[in-house]
Amino acid sequence: METVRVLKRRTEAAIGYIAENIDRLRHPAYCSLTKDAEDLYRIWRNDCPCEQPEFVHSRWLDVQPCFARLVENGMPYSFLHDPTLSRKFYRIGFGRPQEHELEYLLDGVSENTRDLVRQYRESPVGKPTMDCPQLGISVNSLGMLYYFARIIEQLNRHDFGSIIEFGGGYGSLCRVFLELLPKPPTYVIIDLPEILALQYVFLRGSSSEYRVFPHTSLPIELKEGSLNLVPVHLIEELPLGGDLFVSTFALSEAGKAMQEIITRCSFLNCKAAYMVGQNARSIETEGVHSWESPETIHSAAQRVFDTVELAPFHLADAWELMAWRETNNS
Repeated sequence: METVRVLKRRTEAAIGYIAENIDRLRHPAYCSLTKDAEDLYRIWRNDCPCEQPEFVHSRWLDVQPCFARLVENGMPYSFLHDPTLSRKFYRIGFGRPQEHELEYLLDGVSENTRDLVRQYRESPVGKPTMDCPQLGISVNSLGMLYYFARIIEQLNRHDFGSIIEFGGGYGSLCRVFLELLPKPPTYVIIDLPEILALQYVFLRGSSSEYRVFPHTSLPIELKEGSLNLVPVHLIEELPLGGDLFVSTFALSEAGKAMQEIITRCSFLNCKAAYMVGQNARSIETEGVHSWESPETIHSAAQRVFDTVELAPFHLADAWELMAWRETNNS
Protein backbone atom coordinates (compact mmCIF):
# COMPACT_ATOMS: atom_id res chain seq x y z
CA MET A 1 0.00 0.00 0.00
CA GLU A 2 2.85 2.38 0.86
CA THR A 3 4.48 1.63 -2.50
CA VAL A 4 1.25 2.50 -4.28
CA ARG A 5 1.02 5.82 -2.45
CA VAL A 6 4.61 6.67 -3.33
CA LEU A 7 4.04 5.83 -6.98
CA LYS A 8 0.86 7.91 -6.97
CA ARG A 9 2.68 10.93 -5.54
CA ARG A 10 5.48 10.58 -8.08
CA THR A 11 2.99 10.27 -10.93
CA GLU A 12 1.09 13.35 -9.77
CA ALA A 13 4.35 15.28 -9.45
CA ALA A 14 5.39 14.24 -12.97
CA ILE A 15 2.03 15.25 -14.41
CA GLY A 16 2.23 18.58 -12.62
CA TYR A 17 5.73 19.21 -13.97
CA ILE A 18 4.68 18.41 -17.52
CA ALA A 19 1.57 20.60 -17.28
CA GLU A 20 3.62 23.51 -15.93
CA ASN A 21 6.39 23.23 -18.50
CA ILE A 22 4.71 21.92 -21.65
CA ASP A 23 4.47 25.40 -23.16
CA ARG A 24 8.14 26.02 -22.47
CA LEU A 25 8.96 22.69 -24.13
CA ARG A 26 6.96 23.79 -27.16
CA HIS A 27 8.97 27.01 -27.35
CA PRO A 28 12.68 26.13 -27.18
CA ALA A 29 13.67 29.70 -28.06
CA TYR A 30 11.72 30.85 -25.02
CA CYS A 31 13.68 28.45 -22.82
CA SER A 32 16.88 29.99 -24.09
CA LEU A 33 15.60 33.45 -23.21
CA THR A 34 14.81 32.42 -19.64
CA LYS A 35 18.38 31.16 -19.22
CA ASP A 36 19.75 34.45 -20.54
CA ALA A 37 17.45 36.30 -18.13
CA GLU A 38 18.79 34.28 -15.19
CA ASP A 39 22.35 35.28 -16.10
CA LEU A 40 21.40 38.93 -16.49
CA TYR A 41 19.56 38.91 -13.19
CA ARG A 42 22.62 37.61 -11.34
CA ILE A 43 24.81 40.33 -12.86
CA TRP A 44 22.32 43.07 -12.01
CA ARG A 45 21.59 41.68 -8.56
CA ASN A 46 25.24 41.43 -7.61
CA ASP A 47 25.80 45.08 -8.50
CA CYS A 48 22.54 46.54 -7.20
CA PRO A 49 22.18 47.26 -3.46
CA CYS A 50 18.44 46.62 -3.71
CA GLU A 51 17.93 46.39 0.01
CA GLN A 52 18.68 50.08 0.40
CA PRO A 53 15.55 52.25 0.86
CA GLU A 54 16.40 54.60 -2.00
CA PHE A 55 15.99 51.74 -4.45
CA VAL A 56 12.98 49.90 -3.11
CA HIS A 57 10.10 50.84 -0.80
CA SER A 58 9.75 48.72 2.32
CA ARG A 59 6.40 47.42 1.04
CA TRP A 60 8.24 45.81 -1.90
CA LEU A 61 10.73 43.90 0.24
CA ASP A 62 8.30 41.04 0.87
CA VAL A 63 7.48 40.46 -2.78
CA GLN A 64 10.97 40.84 -4.24
CA PRO A 65 11.99 37.27 -3.33
CA CYS A 66 8.89 35.95 -5.14
CA PHE A 67 9.92 37.66 -8.37
CA ALA A 68 13.50 36.51 -7.87
CA ARG A 69 12.38 32.87 -7.54
CA LEU A 70 10.26 33.23 -10.66
CA VAL A 71 13.32 34.33 -12.64
CA GLU A 72 15.72 31.84 -11.06
CA ASN A 73 13.36 28.90 -11.63
CA GLY A 74 13.17 29.38 -15.36
CA MET A 75 10.01 31.48 -15.65
CA PRO A 76 7.19 29.26 -16.97
CA TYR A 77 5.60 30.32 -20.25
CA SER A 78 2.39 31.02 -18.32
CA PHE A 79 4.15 33.41 -15.90
CA LEU A 80 1.27 35.91 -15.97
CA HIS A 81 -0.69 33.48 -13.81
CA ASP A 82 1.90 33.55 -11.03
CA PRO A 83 0.00 34.83 -7.94
CA THR A 84 2.53 37.50 -6.98
CA LEU A 85 2.98 38.79 -10.50
CA SER A 86 -0.74 38.91 -11.25
CA ARG A 87 -1.36 40.76 -7.98
CA LYS A 88 1.24 43.43 -8.75
CA PHE A 89 1.40 43.75 -12.53
CA TYR A 90 -1.45 41.98 -14.25
CA ARG A 91 -5.05 43.16 -14.14
CA ILE A 92 -7.84 40.64 -14.67
CA GLY A 93 -11.62 40.90 -14.68
CA PHE A 94 -13.83 43.33 -16.56
CA GLY A 95 -15.43 45.88 -14.21
CA ARG A 96 -16.35 49.55 -14.08
CA PRO A 97 -12.76 50.81 -14.55
CA GLN A 98 -12.50 48.71 -17.69
CA GLU A 99 -15.87 49.98 -18.94
CA HIS A 100 -14.49 53.51 -18.56
CA GLU A 101 -11.30 52.61 -20.47
CA LEU A 102 -13.13 50.83 -23.28
CA GLU A 103 -15.62 53.67 -23.70
CA TYR A 104 -12.75 56.17 -23.90
CA LEU A 105 -10.87 54.11 -26.48
CA LEU A 106 -13.92 53.60 -28.68
CA ASP A 107 -15.70 56.94 -28.31
CA GLY A 108 -13.41 59.46 -26.60
CA VAL A 109 -10.42 59.61 -28.92
CA SER A 110 -9.65 60.72 -32.46
CA GLU A 111 -10.27 58.40 -35.37
CA ASN A 112 -6.54 57.88 -35.89
CA THR A 113 -6.01 56.81 -32.28
CA ARG A 114 -9.07 54.57 -32.38
CA ASP A 115 -7.73 52.87 -35.51
CA LEU A 116 -4.35 52.35 -33.83
CA VAL A 117 -6.01 50.78 -30.79
CA ARG A 118 -7.98 48.36 -32.96
CA GLN A 119 -4.76 47.26 -34.67
CA TYR A 120 -3.19 46.05 -31.45
CA ARG A 121 -2.71 42.29 -31.11
CA GLU A 122 -1.95 40.52 -27.84
CA SER A 123 1.37 38.77 -27.32
CA PRO A 124 0.93 35.08 -26.44
CA VAL A 125 3.93 35.18 -24.09
CA GLY A 126 2.80 34.72 -20.49
CA LYS A 127 -0.50 33.13 -21.64
CA PRO A 128 -2.70 36.18 -21.03
CA THR A 129 -6.39 35.82 -20.26
CA MET A 130 -8.41 37.33 -23.11
CA ASP A 131 -11.01 38.99 -20.89
CA CYS A 132 -11.73 42.03 -23.10
CA PRO A 133 -13.63 40.37 -25.97
CA GLN A 134 -14.66 43.68 -27.52
CA LEU A 135 -11.07 44.25 -28.64
CA GLY A 136 -9.89 40.64 -28.51
CA ILE A 137 -7.24 41.39 -25.89
CA SER A 138 -6.62 41.07 -22.17
CA VAL A 139 -7.97 43.52 -19.62
CA ASN A 140 -4.35 44.32 -18.77
CA SER A 141 -3.61 45.35 -22.36
CA LEU A 142 -6.81 47.40 -22.32
CA GLY A 143 -5.32 49.42 -19.47
CA MET A 144 -2.02 49.86 -21.32
CA LEU A 145 -3.86 51.02 -24.45
CA TYR A 146 -5.74 53.51 -22.28
CA TYR A 147 -2.42 54.99 -21.06
CA PHE A 148 -1.14 55.08 -24.64
CA ALA A 149 -4.26 56.83 -25.91
CA ARG A 150 -4.21 59.40 -23.11
CA ILE A 151 -0.61 60.24 -23.98
CA ILE A 152 -1.19 60.42 -27.73
CA GLU A 153 -4.36 62.46 -27.39
CA GLN A 154 -3.30 64.86 -24.63
CA LEU A 155 0.48 65.16 -25.04
CA ASN A 156 0.92 64.90 -28.78
CA ARG A 157 3.29 67.84 -28.87
CA HIS A 158 6.34 65.74 -29.80
CA ASP A 159 7.25 62.79 -31.97
CA PHE A 160 7.91 60.55 -28.95
CA GLY A 161 11.12 59.38 -30.55
CA SER A 162 12.62 58.81 -27.10
CA ILE A 163 10.74 57.54 -24.05
CA ILE A 164 11.91 56.88 -20.50
CA GLU A 165 9.69 54.64 -18.37
CA PHE A 166 10.31 54.34 -14.66
CA GLY A 167 9.05 50.92 -13.58
CA GLY A 168 7.81 48.94 -16.55
CA GLY A 169 5.77 46.11 -15.06
CA TYR A 170 6.38 43.03 -17.18
CA GLY A 171 6.84 45.21 -20.29
CA SER A 172 3.26 45.48 -21.54
CA LEU A 173 3.10 49.28 -21.90
CA CYS A 174 6.46 49.32 -23.63
CA ARG A 175 5.16 46.75 -26.12
CA VAL A 176 2.14 48.94 -26.92
CA PHE A 177 4.48 51.80 -27.87
CA LEU A 178 6.73 49.48 -29.88
CA GLU A 179 3.76 48.11 -31.79
CA LEU A 180 1.77 51.29 -32.42
CA LEU A 181 4.22 54.17 -32.90
CA PRO A 182 5.09 54.80 -36.57
CA LYS A 183 8.76 54.03 -35.97
CA PRO A 184 10.59 52.32 -33.09
CA PRO A 185 11.44 54.83 -30.34
CA THR A 186 14.57 54.88 -28.26
CA TYR A 187 12.92 53.36 -25.20
CA VAL A 188 14.45 53.14 -21.73
CA ILE A 189 13.00 51.14 -18.84
CA ILE A 190 14.46 51.76 -15.38
CA ASP A 191 13.62 49.02 -12.91
CA LEU A 192 14.74 46.49 -10.31
CA PRO A 193 16.91 43.56 -11.48
CA GLU A 194 14.28 40.82 -11.20
CA ILE A 195 11.69 42.93 -13.04
CA LEU A 196 14.15 43.81 -15.81
CA ALA A 197 14.77 40.08 -16.29
CA LEU A 198 11.04 39.53 -16.64
CA GLN A 199 10.77 42.35 -19.19
CA TYR A 200 13.69 40.90 -21.12
CA VAL A 201 11.92 37.56 -21.50
CA PHE A 202 8.51 39.01 -22.34
CA LEU A 203 9.71 41.54 -24.91
CA ARG A 204 12.33 39.36 -26.58
CA GLY A 205 9.84 36.49 -26.66
CA SER A 206 7.07 38.66 -28.11
CA SER A 207 8.86 39.62 -31.32
CA SER A 208 12.19 38.94 -32.99
CA GLU A 209 11.98 42.47 -34.41
CA TYR A 210 12.38 44.14 -31.01
CA ARG A 211 15.96 45.21 -30.41
CA VAL A 212 16.51 44.74 -26.66
CA PHE A 213 19.74 45.88 -25.00
CA PRO A 214 20.31 45.09 -21.30
CA HIS A 215 22.84 47.49 -19.77
CA THR A 216 25.08 45.92 -17.16
CA SER A 217 27.97 48.35 -16.85
CA LEU A 218 29.09 51.94 -17.29
CA PRO A 219 29.12 54.08 -19.29
CA ILE A 220 25.51 53.75 -20.42
CA GLU A 221 25.37 54.28 -24.18
CA LEU A 222 21.73 54.13 -25.19
CA LYS A 223 20.95 52.31 -28.43
CA GLU A 224 18.78 54.43 -30.69
CA GLY A 225 15.53 52.96 -31.94
CA SER A 226 15.86 50.15 -29.42
CA LEU A 227 14.70 49.09 -25.97
CA ASN A 228 17.30 49.79 -23.30
CA LEU A 229 16.97 48.01 -19.94
CA VAL A 230 18.71 49.94 -17.15
CA PRO A 231 18.95 48.77 -13.52
CA VAL A 232 17.71 51.31 -11.02
CA HIS A 233 21.05 51.68 -9.25
CA LEU A 234 22.49 53.24 -12.44
CA ILE A 235 19.72 55.79 -12.82
CA GLU A 236 21.91 58.80 -12.07
CA GLU A 237 24.34 57.66 -14.79
CA LEU A 238 21.70 57.85 -17.52
CA PRO A 239 22.14 60.46 -20.25
CA LEU A 240 19.50 63.12 -19.57
CA GLY A 241 16.90 64.15 -22.11
CA GLY A 242 13.95 62.61 -23.90
CA ASP A 243 10.57 63.33 -25.41
CA LEU A 244 8.45 61.60 -22.77
CA PHE A 245 8.79 60.43 -19.18
CA VAL A 246 6.27 57.73 -18.18
CA SER A 247 5.52 56.12 -14.85
CA THR A 248 2.28 54.31 -14.11
CA PHE A 249 2.17 53.72 -10.35
CA ALA A 250 5.85 52.77 -10.01
CA LEU A 251 7.14 56.20 -9.00
CA SER A 252 4.39 56.65 -6.42
CA GLU A 253 5.35 53.24 -5.00
CA ALA A 254 9.05 54.09 -4.77
CA GLY A 255 10.78 55.28 -1.63
CA LYS A 256 11.08 58.98 -0.90
CA ALA A 257 14.81 59.01 -1.72
CA MET A 258 14.17 57.54 -5.18
CA GLN A 259 11.40 60.05 -5.81
CA GLU A 260 13.85 62.81 -4.93
CA ILE A 261 16.45 61.40 -7.34
CA ILE A 262 13.91 61.40 -10.19
CA THR A 263 12.70 64.90 -9.43
CA ARG A 264 16.24 66.20 -8.95
CA CYS A 265 16.96 64.96 -12.46
CA SER A 266 13.89 66.95 -13.62
CA PHE A 267 12.12 63.71 -14.56
CA LEU A 268 15.24 62.85 -16.54
CA ASN A 269 14.88 66.18 -18.37
CA CYS A 270 12.11 65.01 -20.71
CA LYS A 271 9.92 67.41 -22.70
CA ALA A 272 6.68 65.93 -21.38
CA ALA A 273 5.52 63.54 -18.69
CA TYR A 274 2.63 61.19 -18.05
CA MET A 275 2.29 59.76 -14.57
CA VAL A 276 -0.33 57.82 -12.66
CA GLY A 277 0.16 57.15 -8.98
CA GLN A 278 -1.39 56.09 -5.71
CA ASN A 279 -2.35 58.42 -2.94
CA ALA A 280 -0.73 57.69 0.41
CA ARG A 281 -2.94 55.78 2.82
CA SER A 282 -2.91 55.47 6.58
CA ILE A 283 -1.81 51.91 7.40
CA GLU A 284 -1.89 50.72 10.95
CA THR A 285 -0.63 47.16 10.46
CA GLU A 286 2.63 46.72 12.31
CA GLY A 287 5.62 46.55 9.98
CA VAL A 288 3.66 47.77 6.94
CA HIS A 289 4.27 51.33 5.80
CA SER A 290 2.17 53.58 3.63
CA TRP A 291 3.30 54.74 0.23
CA GLU A 292 4.96 58.13 0.25
CA SER A 293 2.85 61.26 -0.15
CA PRO A 294 2.67 62.26 -3.83
CA GLU A 295 3.49 65.86 -2.87
CA THR A 296 7.17 65.42 -3.79
CA ILE A 297 6.19 64.36 -7.31
CA HIS A 298 3.44 66.93 -7.81
CA SER A 299 5.37 69.93 -6.56
CA ALA A 300 8.45 68.97 -8.60
CA ALA A 301 6.34 68.69 -11.74
CA GLN A 302 5.07 72.23 -11.14
CA ARG A 303 8.68 73.44 -10.99
CA VAL A 304 9.96 71.49 -13.98
CA PHE A 305 7.16 71.85 -16.53
CA ASP A 306 5.35 74.90 -17.87
CA THR A 307 1.94 73.26 -17.84
CA VAL A 308 0.73 70.59 -15.40
CA GLU A 309 -2.70 68.97 -15.40
CA LEU A 310 -3.51 66.92 -12.30
CA ALA A 311 -6.78 65.03 -11.87
CA PRO A 312 -8.21 61.99 -10.06
CA PHE A 313 -7.67 58.69 -11.86
CA HIS A 314 -10.52 56.27 -12.45
CA LEU A 315 -8.70 53.24 -11.03
CA ALA A 316 -8.22 52.79 -7.27
CA ASP A 317 -7.38 55.76 -5.02
CA ALA A 318 -5.11 57.37 -7.57
CA TRP A 319 -4.19 60.46 -9.58
CA GLU A 320 -3.19 61.19 -13.18
CA LEU A 321 -0.65 63.87 -14.05
CA MET A 322 0.17 65.20 -17.52
CA ALA A 323 2.82 67.86 -17.98
CA TRP A 324 4.81 69.50 -20.75
CA ARG A 325 7.21 72.28 -21.53
CA GLU A 326 5.63 74.94 -23.73
CA THR A 327 9.02 76.07 -25.04
CA ASN A 328 9.58 72.65 -26.63
CA ASN A 329 6.33 72.47 -28.55
CA SER A 330 6.73 71.33 -32.12
